[in-house]
Amino acid sequence: MKILFISHYFPPEVNAPANRTFEHAKRWVADGHEVTVITGVPNHPKGEIFPGYRNAWMQEENLDGIRVIRTWMYLDPRNRNVSRSLNYVLFLFTVIAASEALYIPELHAPLITLFQEHLEDAPGAQIVLSCDRCREAMPFFAKAQQDYRIQRTETTCRTDAGESQTCVLYRMLRRTDA
Repeated sequence: MKILFISHYFPPEVNAPANRTFEHAKRWVADGHEVTVITGVPNHPKGEIFPGYRNAWMQEENLDGIRVIRTWMYLDPRNRNVSRSLNYVLFLFTVIAASEALYIPELHAPLITLFQEHLEDAPGAQIVLSCDRCREAMPFFAKAQQDYRIQRTETTCRTDAGESQTCVLYRMLRRTDA
């Protein structure tokens, strides 16, 4: 069986959710299951990235047979309530984008439905996704195009190392608002 686990925390972070998720995933792997965990870049409890990691759109590693996909996270070491809330909300969207970039069909339709439900009562609202692994995200945009008008824009942005690179932004507008 294929198992997808989404967790805000995962080792090398040390806290109860990270430990429980890791122990469950190791047991499932030992039982012969294929386990993928989508999580953020390790930063708990200080809000600072752990050594050996970078805050990139998506990075993949294998930890004790577990496929671990780490997504970009909004980090603020000051640990203010607004920043923490923003971290959680943005994590939701990076998980959505990562799952679509990986094209996990079990999540595909529910995520489009999630967008539709949350934008239903907000005429003119839009979704903007940044993409640096656009080829992998194409199944998501193909599905989304049924209900959204999608505008693709290229812009220049800076990497964590301060280097300039081209980033692609996808602006999604509901067809009824377009």
